[in-house]
Amino acid sequence: MYIEVDKKILQEIIELLTSLEKTTLVNALNDAIDEDYSPPVICKKEFYSDDEGSATDEELCGVSVDDKGFWSLK
Repeated sequence: MYIEVDKKILQEIIELLTSLEKTTLVNALNDAIDEDYSPPVICKKEFYSDDEGSATDEELCGVSVDDKGFWSLK
């Protein structure tokens, strides 16, 4: 399980555990620290994108338009 914790908060937790003489927990936290970790970049996907096409490109299935412009189902 991975939890992202700010370094400042982590140091406060370690200081608190040290004052309570919880050396096993302090050692576990120190072993779990990954200095090389960098959080992934979060990219927002655009709700309306240009690569999806438009409604004018879609074919109307089961619909016919007569010479007066009236639409009806087939």
